[in-house]
Amino acid sequence: FALSAGLLALRGVVKSRWALLGAGFLALFWMLLPYRYFDSGIPLIAVLFVTRLLEKPSQKRHFVAGVLTGLATFFGFNHGFYLLASFLGSILFNVWKGHVQEPWKKSALYLVGLFCGSLPYIGMCLFVPGFFESFMDCVLRLGESLFSGSTNASLPVPWPWTVSWIGLGRDLHLDRQGQILEYFHRFSTGTAFILSIAFYFFSGSAIVLSKKEDQSGKALWSASVFVGICYLNHIFSRADQFHLGEGFGPLILGVLSIRAAHPLFHKQLAWLLILVVSFVSIFSAGLQSNFVVKHFSPKRNFVYYSVGKDRILITKIEEMFMDGIKKMVTEFVPKDESILIVPQMTTFYVILEKESPIYDLYCLSPQTVEAQKKMIRDLNEKNVRWAVVMNQVAAGTPGLRLSTSHPVLWGYLTANFVPVARLAQFPDYFLIRKKSL
Repeated sequence: FALSAGLLALRGVVKSRWALLGAGFLALFWMLLPYRYFDSGIPLIAVLFVTRLLEKPSQKRHFVAGVLTGLATFFGFNHGFYLLASFLGSILFNVWKGHVQEPWKKSALYLVGLFCGSLPYIGMCLFVPGFFESFMDCVLRLGESLFSGSTNASLPVPWPWTVSWIGLGRDLHLDRQGQILEYFHRFSTGTAFILSIAFYFFSGSAIVLSKKEDQSGKALWSASVFVGICYLNHIFSRADQFHLGEGFGPLILGVLSIRAAHPLFHKQLAWLLILVVSFVSIFSAGLQSNFVVKHFSPKRNFVYYSVGKDRILITKIEEMFMDGIKKMVTEFVPKDESILIVPQMTTFYVILEKESPIYDLYCLSPQTVEAQKKMIRDLNEKNVRWAVVMNQVAAGTPGLRLSTSHPVLWGYLTANFVPVARLAQFPDYFLIRKKSL
């Protein structure tokens, strides 16, 4: 559905079916990355609705835009914020350019639509036990993250000039061909980050400086910029390929519509942009998509692994790690005992058929002293006497360790627990037990 929405928006400026098919594949590459289906689809849907709002800012379309914003919040709080900013930006743009009559009335209809679209969320807050408390906790944590200047476990941007051939793919045991593909993958991913900044900066500047009467044929291009700029926060909050993919769809639509928006734009330059976007999409996302990994990757590098009732495709190194943790816990921890797993290995709760004894599944973002004391109270109340701990760099973020993000919790664990076992192949992971045991 999301892909169809993006192509429907593009159909107004691209008439060739082959071109639409190619655009569909480029967008699909980014949508087939692991666990990112709806996250990368929502921006494409947003581009369609912002396009329609710019083309004809009617009362009905303002209301529908509000409904979509509310529904996006149901799928993810961050998506709600990004769509809110996208639609408000497009509404203000229409008002500034003099394209909207009765702007206050139509803005009010947008807010009414926002309320209607938020009804599923509101209903859950009212009728699902504990959901409102969880929602307020989420809001407070989001506020703390915004105040601290970080909404995610950040990563350094993988600029293309930082890619080194030396030792490339050694940890994955790649052959020569695999090393070459890995190099192109990392180089194209870094190029995509540069492309995102450059395209939205220059396109946004062109939109602001454009003449009021010169807006015909530019709706899709402008919409892709309004949506894409808002998702830049998401892309760079954790600069990896997966977050990049969630905001790259609008850029694809924007690049493909630039000639329709600016007929005088140099044809060869437009084709160069399309080729760069195609190269980046194929080598950054296409080679890493679930379909390619499943059907074309060397069988010796991947295995199926059972997690609950599901089977997932993982590398053999990941299989070795997961089997090691599972064997270590099974050997020492009684089956009916609860266990704490920190800071980020939440999949093991499913593999070991255990429940997390604390509310936080990911102990990555720095928490207040009171929040950490509550975790300790939960551990004591539930008589948790075992834990699997890793205190090295977490989530690939330099400087982020359990001892720095949760110093009070770390102090409790080091003071009251003793090491029992450690993974030979992964010595940063170890099993600890309570001293009183």
